[in-house]
Amino acid sequence: MAPVERIAENLEKPVVYDRLYCVIRLPNELDAFLVHDPNSDKASASVNINVGNFSDDDDLPGIAHAVEHALFMGTKSTQKRMPTTSTSKLMLATLNAYAAMTEMNCYFEVAATSTSPKSTQSTTPLMLAPPPKNKKNLQTDSCRLLQLNKSLSNPKHLYHHFSTGNLQTLRDGPQSHGVDLVVLEQESLDELESWVAELFADVENKNLLKLQWDDDLESILAYIRAKEWAHELSAGSMAVCWGSAFFTVSVCLPEDSLANYYEVVKVIFNPVLNSICRTKNEFVLTRLDVEKKDIIEPAKRPTMIRNDDMVRVWFKKDDTFWVPKGLIEITLQSPFVYASPGSNVSSRLFCELVRDSLSDYSYDAELAGLDYNLSTSVFGLEISVSGYNDKMAVLFEKVLLSMRDLKVKPDRFWTVKERMSKAFWNAEYQLPCYQVGNFTRYLTAEKAWRNEQLAAELEHIEADDVASFFPQLLRQTHLEILGHERAHYLNSQWHVQRNIIIPPGSNYIFENMLKDPANVNNCIEYYLFVGSIADPLLRAKSLLFSQLTSEPAFNQLRTQEQLGYVVWSSARFAATTLGYCVTIQSDKTNEYLESRIDAFLSQFAAALGSIIINKQLEKLTNLNSETSHYWSHIGSGYFDFVQHEKDVETLTKPQMVEFYRRYIDPESSTRSKLSIHMNAQSSAHKATPEQKTQLVDKFRNILASTETQFDSDKLKTSFDDVEISCKAKDAIASQIKTFLESEVKSSPSQVDNIVGPVTDELDDLLQTISGKPSPSDGKKGGHQQRQQQLHHQSCSKDADIYYQRS
Repeated sequence: MAPVERIAENLEKPVVYDRLYCVIRLPNELDAFLVHDPNSDKASASVNINVGNFSDDDDLPGIAHAVEHALFMGTKSTQKRMPTTSTSKLMLATLNAYAAMTEMNCYFEVAATSTSPKSTQSTTPLMLAPPPKNKKNLQTDSCRLLQLNKSLSNPKHLYHHFSTGNLQTLRDGPQSHGVDLVVLEQESLDELESWVAELFADVENKNLLKLQWDDDLESILAYIRAKEWAHELSAGSMAVCWGSAFFTVSVCLPEDSLANYYEVVKVIFNPVLNSICRTKNEFVLTRLDVEKKDIIEPAKRPTMIRNDDMVRVWFKKDDTFWVPKGLIEITLQSPFVYASPGSNVSSRLFCELVRDSLSDYSYDAELAGLDYNLSTSVFGLEISVSGYNDKMAVLFEKVLLSMRDLKVKPDRFWTVKERMSKAFWNAEYQLPCYQVGNFTRYLTAEKAWRNEQLAAELEHIEADDVASFFPQLLRQTHLEILGHERAHYLNSQWHVQRNIIIPPGSNYIFENMLKDPANVNNCIEYYLFVGSIADPLLRAKSLLFSQLTSEPAFNQLRTQEQLGYVVWSSARFAATTLGYCVTIQSDKTNEYLESRIDAFLSQFAAALGSIIINKQLEKLTNLNSETSHYWSHIGSGYFDFVQHEKDVETLTKPQMVEFYRRYIDPESSTRSKLSIHMNAQSSAHKATPEQKTQLVDKFRNILASTETQFDSDKLKTSFDDVEISCKAKDAIASQIKTFLESEVKSSPSQVDNIVGPVTDELDDLLQTISGKPSPSDGKKGGHQQRQQQLHHQSCSKDADIYYQRS
């Protein structure tokens, strides 16, 4: 084999970096960027291939996207499509991929063991994740606008392609020069070079063509806002492919100003306004120096430097990453923010008005690498400022002064109020997976409200109400502050938080009908209550169990069973409680999804017994992640910054098995479960004309077997306007009853005797239409049999269906 060529070794890097870098080129012209990091706790790699959806054949839209999902199928040397924790030592790993217009990328945190693809005809159905992804995108405005933009482009240009693909384009209807590799490991550069040469030298060089083409808005916003033509403007570039990009300007206009859109367009392209010289940006940096010192070990917790009735301040000097940046996290604790739906909406309006008043400053700050956020939480008002610490104090001061001295202008108030009203309305039309978590909080938190409750309060709040409310809000607070690097910190008055405890043995289901009639996706959040967040050992067990099931749940429920594109599992933390949840968005029914989650959790018992538990904790990767870690422990009120490390180290496999049997096992009598079912109004599985005819024929045969006299043609005609789908069982049964009463003139007892058997047959018939196995196809366990007996209970939260399964 020809020697490996080192293209670059002495790369310029920041003085605070301990990593070593080099770039090599293999004989097949594959370039690899190697990184030696002596302090890394992971081995990671990223492969970039010069093939994207611009390379799709015209008659196979979305094929690059399908190939991206084929990357999860494994390799010939791997016995399974994806290695699971039942067969290998659990590692803190991430595996993902994406396909863009001119590239495809796969990145992971485990060492590569082979390069031969395993995608075969048997795994092709598992590659077809694009169809559920496309269904997920159908009601997402940003995706619809993007595809509209593509459809309006030149049909002969590659940008016109339908990049996601769907079942029709992929079922009914890569390649190297162009491959780049990045590897990061603890091993030396020489060792990494030998690995890359061994593993990637056999990749065929196909000499892919690299697709490439040749080559102040803030004052505009101030102008059009003064004209009351618009209240928001954003601009930026979007890369299309190498050497080509779009520069887009998005302007949000009030409804009564839509007629002025052309005037807004003229302003954007007006050379006079665009040539206006901006005033000096006071946030531009003057100091970027960092004094790095040799230390034995970085501090693992912040230091409390003040604690009294008014404020508690924590400070942590950056002795880990040595960057000229800082973060300030502040909570102004106040009981007013969540005292009632009205006060919560008023608090949100206050935050929005402050952000609105700071728009001129925030743009300059953003250009200089600074950012801030102001929002409400169950604790009070949350303030964060981050970025380069040289001018962070300047932005911090402007935020605080704007909060203190806010003038509630009627015109800006109505703009903000209209925007919030639309946000509450639009929230009901989000993807189900974005809505379901709000219902879990609504049912488990002591104080939480649904969007319609908040929207009802918003209607009655005026500008004067907010003007008189926010001084009271700011007057009675206690400050909690965390400063990381040169920042300093604030916090507010104690406000006791509580969560609803789900009793042992509970098996609740809360059902909500989604508002969007065009949406075909259901969503389930399957929540298992574990216990008090104050129990450090229980927290450690929950985190470890979440880590153990993360990859197997994704592999089984999404990759193998193809239940839906959105599948995730995790530990779930609230103010005082913790639990474990699995979330799936799918066009399949929530009852079916729940049965598959039950099956996965039952099967995981066997895997748990053979797992080799790796209790290594993931290292923090940057200043932001370290600040978030500290702030989460401060916000919880327990301040155990390093306790979790000790707790995880002491865990044993018998402890985890006991945890599973008590809190997770579907057969457990002590398990506490709450399932949120977000039900779609429409169904993706509607009967074809042939299936509809077969269904009516089945009804005809059942009626004939009862020796009932009827007109077959009228029976068929009566179902012309009835949707035949899994969601229409009640409507179908009602139509049969109506036909018997109006056309056959059957007595009530005769109707009941006929409708009963027909209804019993409906489940299997509709399951056939949906393409799912019927419940009778498999062997039912005791838990599944118990699940079929429903016992309704009253719900203290709402009049929606909220029942316990006995």
